[in-house]
Amino acid sequence: MKLCLKIMTVTIVLVCFLGVCPWLVTPGFADEDCGDRRYLEKEKHHYSSVSDSDNEGDETTGQIALLLLVIANFPVFISIVIKWVNRFFSLGLDWKSLLINFNRVQKNYLMWLHYYINILMICFVFIHWLFSQCTASVLPEFGLFCVFLLVLSGFFTKFKLFPISFKSSLIKIHMHPLMFFLSMLFLTIGHFNID
Repeated sequence: MKLCLKIMTVTIVLVCFLGVCPWLVTPGFADEDCGDRRYLEKEKHHYSSVSDSDNEGDETTGQIALLLLVIANFPVFISIVIKWVNRFFSLGLDWKSLLINFNRVQKNYLMWLHYYINILMICFVFIHWLFSQCTASVLPEFGLFCVFLLVLSGFFTKFKLFPISFKSSLIKIHMHPLMFFLSMLFLTIGHFNID
């Protein structure tokens, strides 16, 4: 537990350092011939590999991907909150059994959202990435890689597409909180640097 906390602390410090240090993230600082020094504008760092129109398509697909991410992981969030409440609060046996039964029912009826909407979310994330690729920061691509790793490991585990010998490794990757934390941190800091 202490080792995991130390690793998370070092990772947070490293990611914050990468996100805050403009000489590592913004290539515009290397350009001395930037006359009016407006190198942090969106237009200079964004380019679209699909179309040369304004950034409406990439903003819309990004918002749809975020909404799908929230919807797909809502049952998992509810399950984690219920498990934490049962573990860390001194509730009576009636309340604990009520929460456990509610968790079982919500998993039974809502986990399909997690299985299938995450795949749809990855499609929108990929379209979002195609519509707008930014040279101001590579952190969104790191976050994209982490999200792809999370979703693909869950997909391969759920639908048994890998040999059984890989199953425990895939489950560890998919269920480790550090992976989700890193992906959200990379995406958040990267998008703040872009905007």
